[in-house]
Amino acid sequence: MAEAAQITKTEAVEKLQRAQASLKRLREEGKRVAKQGTNVIMTAAGGAAAGILSVQMPKVPNTNVDTDLALGSVLVALGVADIAGEFSEQVTALGSGMLAAATARETRKIMAQRG
Repeated sequence: MAEAAQITKTEAVEKLQRAQASLKRLREEGKRVAKQGTNVIMTAAGGAAAGILSVQMPKVPNTNVDTDLALGSVLVALGVADIAGEFSEQVTALGSGMLAAATARETRKIMAQRG
């Protein structure tokens, strides 16, 4: 009888250990998904910011440089250089969105000229 109880206790411990490992994996997966979701939102925000800048301040003052292209490039450089610390990945995503929007705008202009 004591042996049967020991097996049950061992099985219970093993099940608990498996459940704890599963919880750990779920937490890690949740963090990964949240991080990716944040980057998607930041990239979209960069595109929106580029759209606003292209209307409100299309060029960097006293230059012929597109503001969204310049700011997007700076943000990507800051993020890649890890200057923004723990927010570097989000800063890179924001800048990437701005660069994508500027690229789309310029591509649209070129395609329209080709007819």
